[in-house]
Amino acid sequence: MATTEEDRPLVQRLRSPGAADASPGGGRALKPLPFSLKGFLTTFFAVLLVFLLAAMASRVIKWASDDSSTVERVESSVDGAEGTRLSGLVNPNNGSHPTLTTTADCTGDTQLPVLGGVDVVAYWALSAGSEPVFGTPNLVALFGDYRFYFSSIENLRTFESDPAKYIPAWGGFCSYGVAAEKFWRSDILGPFGDPSKWLILPGDGKLHVFRSERPMTKFLLAPAKNLEAGDAIWNGWFPAERGGPAPLNTACLCSEEMCVNG
Repeated sequence: MATTEEDRPLVQRLRSPGAADASPGGGRALKPLPFSLKGFLTTFFAVLLVFLLAAMASRVIKWASDDSSTVERVESSVDGAEGTRLSGLVNPNNGSHPTLTTTADCTGDTQLPVLGGVDVVAYWALSAGSEPVFGTPNLVALFGDYRFYFSSIENLRTFESDPAKYIPAWGGFCSYGVAAEKFWRSDILGPFGDPSKWLILPGDGKLHVFRSERPMTKFLLAPAKNLEAGDAIWNGWFPAERGGPAPLNTACLCSEEMCVNG
């Protein structure tokens, strides 16, 4: 009697030639993948790395662009602020002749800060020849109708406690011009002052500004004489009994770029 496949023992069936392709679960064995898994992972991570590097480069470029825009905005803002501070000032190169500037030209615009907005209290902490410290419109004190800017709340309060001490001598005009140049009058002021050319003399204790180095040097040749002369002239123009503060320089200002050293 012939033996069928079903009659053969299970072990023999499994060992038969046809069973070599059978999987343990009874199905067909899986064929090898057509590509290497290792190669796939290598390619995947390489692409991912390139993507991340590209994203980082894009972000860096954006940051650089933003920084450049910020610098341009800041420079534009500074230029705008400087333009605001200097707007309304009298051209000093037209002020060498007394008929070209008047007291009203130099002191009439009280919306401008005195001496271009320098912190007049800060001078007392500076060494001789140092550049002045500029204040901010956010820290302002009024003296009569005039505005003084300050760089700190402490300096503002110091000024308010004793403004007469810190107000620049002779209105903030060139001290040598007031003391020694005979063509100025109470209605024709204009010996321009440069806030970076300044002195605080022992025994006087007042802030003096000058047009440039040369008149400051001339003033120091005879300081006592010039102080006495300047006080007499200024007080004659603006006597204390007239009431109210003497005029202060808001618009007739010099700088090394604007004024000839004369």
